Amino acid sequence: MDEIEIDRDALLQTFLAEAEETFVQMEQGLVALEARPGDDQLLNALFRHAHTVKGAAGLVGFDAVRDLAHDLEDVLERLRKRTLTVSDGLVTLLLQSVDVLRGAVADAAAGGTAASEKVAAFRRGLAEAASAAGQAAPGGAAFARLLAIVLVALGIWVAAAPGSVPGLTQPSGGMQMPMGMQP
Repeated sequence: MDEIEIDRDALLQTFLAEAEETFVQMEQGLVALEARPGDDQLLNALFRHAHTVKGAAGLVGFDAVRDLAHDLEDVLERLRKRTLTVSDGLVTLLLQSVDVLRGAVADAAAGGTAASEKVAAFRRGLAEAASAAGQAAPGGAAFARLLAIVLVALGIWVAAAPGSVPGLTQPSGGMQMPMGMQP
């Protein structure tokens, strides 16, 4: 049987272009999800996007991207099954997932073979936040606090109006931080 020769560079370039296009579509879909949280077609499309990124990342050997996309796919599946409710905080976290995926793709394309600490921390935070969201009322204080902690741990400061997120304090400079954490 003849071997099929694959141009790895062409495959990688195709993956990178299609991944970025998919990320843009996911961001647009997630923004629309805030306005239409019960839209099954939108949830299905978002799930398919995450599934596509997961499969394509596995094909090119980007394991950290594949694993993060799988985690995102799991959260989206819970939304589709209605065991998790869409909230502003969850949409923010899902949008952040796309940013972290984008960074993981760039890391892998530059030769990184393992998940960065940022990706590993985000995966843990995504799992915890999804779990907390399933246990607490949508938009509840526990979920808001956990979301803020995840974003702060990633070095992403949460800018919010004073008092708008329960459990956050306002240090000097007007930035919101989880209680007990210092910038």
